Amino acid sequence: MRPRDLGIGHLFERVRDAIIVADAHTGRIVLWNPAATEIFGYSVSEALEMNVEELVPERLRERHERAWPVTTKPDMDLMSTRANYSICRRCGRAARRSASR
Repeated sequence: MRPRDLGIGHLFERVRDAIIVADAHTGRIVLWNPAATEIFGYSVSEALEMNVEELVPERLRERHERAWPVTTKPDMDLMSTRANYSICRRCGRAARRSASR
């Protein structure tokens, strides 16, 4: 999969926000932009071998697993909501992020 396949082309490479696209059925990361590398600390090649759940701090994984089926519904309007996230960086430290989904 390429960014242009999703209609985001050059924007994918230039935005300062992390863009992470994962397979809705498996959770495997299929796209990872440069901002995601900056924020999370994983290279593109490393990220493409990961499951998106690995980016969720251990203490929040159970809640993430419960929410995953809801957020992957085709009719879910994630773009209109604002969310606060806890993320797990490569170094193992958790960090808080706020983002529009």
